[in-house]
Amino acid sequence: MFARVSRYRGSISLRGSKRLSVIVASLVVVLITGAGKSLAADQVRVGSIPSLLALPLYLAIESDFFSKQNIDVQLTVMGNTLPAIIAGDIDVAFVGPESAIISSARGKPTPAIAALQSRNSMSLSASTKLQTPNKSSGYPKSMLDLKDKTIGIPTRGSSAEMFAKQVLAGAGYEEGRDYSVVVLNSGANVVAALRAGQFDAGVLFPPFGEQAWASGSAIPMVEEAKGEGPTYRGVGAGVSVNANIDWLKRNLPVAKRFTQALADAAAFNRDFEKNKDTLMKVAKKYVGGMDDSLLESAIRNQAKLAYVGIDCDSWRKTAEGLVSINLITSVPKCEDIAAPDIAPKDFPPSH
Repeated sequence: MFARVSRYRGSISLRGSKRLSVIVASLVVVLITGAGKSLAADQVRVGSIPSLLALPLYLAIESDFFSKQNIDVQLTVMGNTLPAIIAGDIDVAFVGPESAIISSARGKPTPAIAALQSRNSMSLSASTKLQTPNKSSGYPKSMLDLKDKTIGIPTRGSSAEMFAKQVLAGAGYEEGRDYSVVVLNSGANVVAALRAGQFDAGVLFPPFGEQAWASGSAIPMVEEAKGEGPTYRGVGAGVSVNANIDWLKRNLPVAKRFTQALADAAAFNRDFEKNKDTLMKVAKKYVGGMDDSLLESAIRNQAKLAYVGIDCDSWRKTAEGLVSINLITSVPKCEDIAAPDIAPKDFPPSH
């Protein structure tokens, strides 16, 4: 902090000098005291499901990435963030990209200001108690094993539900006619229900897929990370960072600092071998519940996709998938569903 000092030219009395000295000394104290104070951090209310895909968020909270940007994140774990972000109960939501597209189509935009995964990495997995004679035939014929079966998902309106609908629609199946859906509120509950044989298949995402497969509770039928399923899913956007529209209009500088912190955390996340100990520690705190070797493998796979840039081509592919299952009637423009200029230009080398 700098202060401009004006010089007084002319003679002054000793009494005046003493008075001036007191004033100057007081000014110095005020300047020093003021310089020692920092501006109050901007608080951002965030909602997210517990998922390894949100590891850069957790990392930015636990490390100093947000604090360096003078941001104080208040995180709430919730199953479905869309109602809360539309209502303004939270400022930012970590969700599937479908949410921004669908909410915009319904006249309630929640613009995406960043991503957390450059590609999708969900799986549709069958219980090992289910006979799967068509699995070896590959998609879509493998979906014959799920005809008239029950599929478990974490929540309605989630990216997991959209994934299940699109994968099964690609095989010509429709919910209610060809399969049924049960809501279990979390990825951990889907794994537990698969293990207990309570239903036939479920939608899983890291680290729950790795957990279910390693325990022998389920086998993957469709893995997006391997390019399986409808082609538009394989090139679609990954986890989306959506903002309440009113909050975004009032807080553009804060939003930019927020996404920069995520970009810095994502870069740290990608350097898995160097930062493994920190990543494992943070992941255990926020996700936990699995063997270290499985968690390590899941983080290593997730780290390859940890980029925060918004690729409009990927978003268009995601929107095309929603049109294919009649959730929206047309593919919107990127600027209608996202704010790509707010997100740092952080993309995979192949972009």
